[in-house]
Amino acid sequence: MNKSNTHIVIIAGGKGQRFWPLSRQRNPKQLLPLGGKNTLLEQTIERVWDWVKEENIWIIANNTIIRRIKEILGETRINILSETIGRDTAAAIGFASCYIKKRNPDAVIAVLPSDHYINDRIKYLKTLEKAVEQSEKGKLTMIGFKPTFAATQYGYLKRGEAISENIYKLKQFCEKPTAVVARQFLETGEYYWNSGIFIWSVDLIMRLYKDLLPDLYNHLAEFETTIGTKDEQNAIDKLYNSKFKNQSVDFGIMEPAILGDPELSYLIEADFSWNDVGNWTALECLIKPDFSGNIIHGKFIGINSRENIVWGNYGKLIAGLGLENIVIIDTEDALLVANKNELEQIKNLHKKIDEEGWTDYL
Repeated sequence: MNKSNTHIVIIAGGKGQRFWPLSRQRNPKQLLPLGGKNTLLEQTIERVWDWVKEENIWIIANNTIIRRIKEILGETRINILSETIGRDTAAAIGFASCYIKKRNPDAVIAVLPSDHYINDRIKYLKTLEKAVEQSEKGKLTMIGFKPTFAATQYGYLKRGEAISENIYKLKQFCEKPTAVVARQFLETGEYYWNSGIFIWSVDLIMRLYKDLLPDLYNHLAEFETTIGTKDEQNAIDKLYNSKFKNQSVDFGIMEPAILGDPELSYLIEADFSWNDVGNWTALECLIKPDFSGNIIHGKFIGINSRENIVWGNYGKLIAGLGLENIVIIDTEDALLVANKNELEQIKNLHKKIDEEGWTDYL
């Protein structure tokens, strides 16, 4: 593996709506200290720190949170790229790839989510090294996790022929399944949770953009000529406001690439624990519960209260009587009280708050 050619692209544009009211438009989930003292974004950077050069790390996020990211990171040689508005992962990855290609046409890129929790750095980096080595040989590589239950909240990757230990041909890209299909996936042992971690050479990914997303590629190629010139910012605004469409790299690039060339894509089986920190119940895996199974951040006292999640500040006492499977999230200007089984409704709650015109709370 050539570390000097390895670049990290951290996708930090997610809204993190499922962690409302702690997560807000200007301070989303990836900028919150969930599962540690530092934010999830900082934890993502720390895992690859010293593994690649600092100047080979790229963060891409929308304008709304760029200032906050710079406040969190302070003085740094990390590259921070600002999107005018979010246009999903195909645009974001293509945009970042233009900068990397201009700096190093031989680069290999590892694309990482900014808001996941991984607690074994050594195993994580060993898995990334395996993936980079395959990508140096011209492969599209993804990291997958052996499912431990029939999850419907993740996309899946189907493995094909084994190449070597924990490395397989990637046979199929699968959308989030129904509960019945998820159980079938689990029973076969051939399907893996999609981690959202992609590894490829910049040369290969740009060729695939050209073949599979030609309109997007042409916009990127035109933009690349403006990098480092006085026209660069105007070109960025033009790209995001009128050229880019909302499209994921999963279905814009990966799915057709697998179908078009079954030998091109590899799946690396991860052997480290992982949590995508999808909603408030993820804290049950990140924070040690009290003797009644309550997950507590802040001051909480309960009587006959068990299996609750309570997030507050240390300046206010939260008390509960006879509570079970309840989520209480207390912030300075908003309070959420919800049954754990209703947490998927938070996105609908967002819509209702917006409809009421109470956008300051979002």
